[in-house]
Amino acid sequence: MQRSSGAYGAIALSAVLLVGCSAQGSQTAVKAQTTATLTPTKLLGPTGYVTSETLRAPLTGGPKSDELRVTTAQSPYGLLGTLTITSPSGKVLRTVPHIGWVGVLEFGRQHLPVFVTRSDAGNCGSGGCYYVSYRWVPTSHRFAEVRVASNTWPSQPQNYAWDAKQGRFHAAAATVQFPKNTLWGFLALTHNGLRLVNRTFDLNQNYLQQDYVYLLGQGPAGAWQPKGQPVYGPATLQTPYPSQPLEVAEALMDAVALNLPRQAKALASSPAAEQSFFGNAHEAWGPLGEPIYDAQVFDAKAAEAGKPVQLPMWEIYGTGAALRLHAFSGTLQFAHVSGQWHVSSLSVAAIPLKVATVGEVLSTLRQDSSFVAYLRAHPGAKIDAPIPQSATVWRVGFPSGAFATVDARTGAVTLKQ
Repeated sequence: MQRSSGAYGAIALSAVLLVGCSAQGSQTAVKAQTTATLTPTKLLGPTGYVTSETLRAPLTGGPKSDELRVTTAQSPYGLLGTLTITSPSGKVLRTVPHIGWVGVLEFGRQHLPVFVTRSDAGNCGSGGCYYVSYRWVPTSHRFAEVRVASNTWPSQPQNYAWDAKQGRFHAAAATVQFPKNTLWGFLALTHNGLRLVNRTFDLNQNYLQQDYVYLLGQGPAGAWQPKGQPVYGPATLQTPYPSQPLEVAEALMDAVALNLPRQAKALASSPAAEQSFFGNAHEAWGPLGEPIYDAQVFDAKAAEAGKPVQLPMWEIYGTGAALRLHAFSGTLQFAHVSGQWHVSSLSVAAIPLKVATVGEVLSTLRQDSSFVAYLRAHPGAKIDAPIPQSATVWRVGFPSGAFATVDARTGAVTLKQ
């Protein structure tokens, strides 16, 4: 899929929804305590995407196994499931709604089992489903959620309300709240713990794979902790080969940003060109993921004529008022080799921004007379969290449908009611 400026709106906004495409969430690491790692001795289930099944495992540590039953029912959104956990005596210990399947990791005599739930089809999107794990806590006689020490789940959405008396914005709760202790994507149980795959939604449909291990001493139910660095794949270019210069440009810059040299090699016009890609561009992007491209600016005719062309792009990183826009401009030249377009040169330069963070957007809006006048006329109005509209423009919306744009380069505000 092309990730143009229009596509990005859907990607960014769907980060706060469980349906549709999943955005790449920023990884927010939480320093883990020094703990012991446990390796599963047995894996149970699951058997399908949305299932009606029954598993049995000694979740509560008794001599007999408890029962985990997933039942599904038809709805306008597809199959919706419910998990019911029952003790050997028939007592219902826990019910969890919107569950598509359940799996169990057993650790032998050294530790009580952990069961993993995945959301049902009505609560999944093209980017995956959300997963929550639980473990029985004998001291409290209940199931507690296994903590996620670090994951790729998007940050909690944040809206802002205008305080007319104080002349400032203050954080306001968003209408959508993400589940805590959640892993998002496509997850599988392994004999080392868990393996999570996230789509990166780039042109070449790459993915990020991260393994997780189970740790003791992380709250009452333990925690999932990433093991090693994430792995991006596939390492080589997938077919079909991009046919137009814009597609080639996006696929190449994705490969450079994700450090996939073999994929970049297939898009280079020569070995010398390939060697030049990673130094300049990869250093400019730093540790962030693949960019979002403003395809409307790309001059396809100039590219086909062999002239240098510009392709603006951006990334966002951080949370709340510290969420930051990183804007770049790529300059590329193309060559037609053996009937296909290849890139002969690539350079990337950062675009200087005067308004680079959400906090700076809010500060800019406070100083704009037309925007403040609108807010005074609409007391109690909340604004949506500012999101990039392009590489150099922020968009701020109101529930009423009105919105404002802030030029990230100059700070100019435009209000559209």
